[in-house]
Amino acid sequence: MPVGERVVGRPRIRQGHGLAHPYGGDAPGGRRRPPAPPRSVEPDGSWLATDFGYGRAMEWRFVAGGPGETGPATAWGRLRVPLVEGEEPAPFERVAVLADSGNGISAALSFGTHVFVNVDLTISLFRAPAGEWVCMDAETVVGPSGRGLTRSTLYDESGEVGAATQTLFVAPR
Repeated sequence: MPVGERVVGRPRIRQGHGLAHPYGGDAPGGRRRPPAPPRSVEPDGSWLATDFGYGRAMEWRFVAGGPGETGPATAWGRLRVPLVEGEEPAPFERVAVLADSGNGISAALSFGTHVFVNVDLTISLFRAPAGEWVCMDAETVVGPSGRGLTRSTLYDESGEVGAATQTLFVAPR
C-alpha cells in the first residue's frame, strides 16, 4: 500500500490453482453465506457515521446490533472516498479499512463509560475479496484485567472471505 512515494505494506501470499478437496470435488469456500445484502437495510445515521472523519468516510449499513448498543453487531460498509486521491482501493484495502472497526461496532461495555484501544489487528483471508461492500460480524469480550478481544468474520457479497482479531486495552473513562 503506497503512502506518498514509499510502500509501507503489501499483502502477499502464494496462490495455488485448481485445488481439490481431499475427499473429492472442488476445495470448499467459506462455510457461511453473507448476512443480508447491504442494499436491504437503511443507511446508518448514528454517531459512528457522523461524528468523526473515519466514520464519515465509510457508508455503514447495520444488519444487527449497532453503535450505542452493547453486544455483537453485524454491519456492511464501503468507502465513500478513496484512500489515496485518484486511486481505486484494492479489494484487500477495502477489507482492511472495515476490519479495523470490529471493536467499534460491537461492545461488551458502554462506550460512554469505557475506552477500548485496539493494540493490534490481524486479518486472515482464505480467498481474495471482491466488490465494494464488505461485511463484518463482530463480537467483543472483555476479561477481568483490562484486556479484551474482538473477533470478526469477514464477508463480501459472495460469502465468507476470512476473519479479523483485535486485542484491546479496556479502561474506565
